[in-house]
Amino acid sequence: MLAASRIQRWAIQLSGYQYDVKCKSSSENANADGLSRLPLKETLCESPFNIFWEEVEIRNVQALNELPVSANNIKRETEKDSTLVKVKHATLYGWPKYTDISNELKPYFRVKDELSMEEGCLLRGIRVIIPERYRADVLNELRVNHPGIVRMKGLARLHVWWPNLDTDIEITVRNCTACQNTQSAPPAATANPWIWPSKPWQRVHIDFCGPFLNEMFLIVVDAHSKWIDVIRMSSTTSEKTINALRCLFSSHGIPTEIVSDNGPQFTSSEFETFLKKNGVKHILSAPYHPSSNGEAERAVRTFKQAMKTVKNESGTLSEKLCRFLLGYRTTPHSTTKRTPAELFVGRRLRTRLDALKPNINERIQRQRSKTKPCRDIAKGEPVLVRDYRDNNKWKQGVIVYKLGPVTYQVQVGDLIWKRHIDQIREFIPQENKDIPNILENAKSDIDTELII
Repeated sequence: MLAASRIQRWAIQLSGYQYDVKCKSSSENANADGLSRLPLKETLCESPFNIFWEEVEIRNVQALNELPVSANNIKRETEKDSTLVKVKHATLYGWPKYTDISNELKPYFRVKDELSMEEGCLLRGIRVIIPERYRADVLNELRVNHPGIVRMKGLARLHVWWPNLDTDIEITVRNCTACQNTQSAPPAATANPWIWPSKPWQRVHIDFCGPFLNEMFLIVVDAHSKWIDVIRMSSTTSEKTINALRCLFSSHGIPTEIVSDNGPQFTSSEFETFLKKNGVKHILSAPYHPSSNGEAERAVRTFKQAMKTVKNESGTLSEKLCRFLLGYRTTPHSTTKRTPAELFVGRRLRTRLDALKPNINERIQRQRSKTKPCRDIAKGEPVLVRDYRDNNKWKQGVIVYKLGPVTYQVQVGDLIWKRHIDQIREFIPQENKDIPNILENAKSDIDTELII
């Protein structure tokens, strides 16, 4: 097993230096670091650091010995390669300033802290630096199984390195006939998205789905809201297609544009005449390029996937279709972040999930039921009513008629007054009492009463 990556990096960097390990007393070592805590020289043979380095050396040497180019070949050629000889000397004895080195050494200078020598071979980390003579042989070995550019780069980074290695790998793969013949199609061109309509039912995309579930379906998508309509079709002729669209137009109105593929029912003269009479612009997608009508193609795929998912569930095809449409129209779309129903009809459609939410109207009614019920005064009862014309604010009267829940007619003398219940106080006449005195004594209490 290999040691931790941190120890590997230390070992690789330190292997390029010659140094002596000196012991320093802890009392004199005010700033202890990782190196000061390493084992002493006489115990290095048993340390994990030493074991790791032997494993790294064996691993790389064995890997090269299994190749057509062996570690001995690399060693001999490194001594002959003029560039690597300079790199080797600089690695062992120190690098000059960047401005003082030739251009051929600058790629190595950038990684000088990762360079080391092992058994006469230059290493960058745990990767062997391949002399120029053997680079083509190593590239051919990396390309044996034709892994492609990305995987070939990953394989190379486990074992070898030299300047511009990635570029050489890309050139090698692109010049390989076998790789080119089996390579996948070129990347798709940058998408040219449709302009998002500013209002619903301005541009619609249509397409046929089927035969699916032993039937044909006409899929219609509104480009603004992503609202989907699915119509079961007994036939896909131009006449049947026109009749289906005519029903939709009667419900949603006539769109400005219709996008379709080049199916015979959409390119027929009968269909074109129908659209021209209704002032609809017909846009045809590119032949053999379904993604040009991507809105409809995506809707077809969504519809098929949903119906396959509920295939084994109970219910008829019509029931499953209705459940799909309701669920789709009430689910936020990934593009608009709103439900198709909100953008298409301007409101959220009610579903069974709405029954989970508390009803605010019921809560308001419950709160109102907790309030104190309104007083009810019977006809003929004596009362005190508010007089706004006299200094004596309250007059004695009798209830004549109840006009509404809180409004009464009160007879005061020869007059009939209309008063709110907040302007009426109940009054019980007492024998041998002067009523005006009672009113006068109660005046202060009545004036300060809070009217609700």
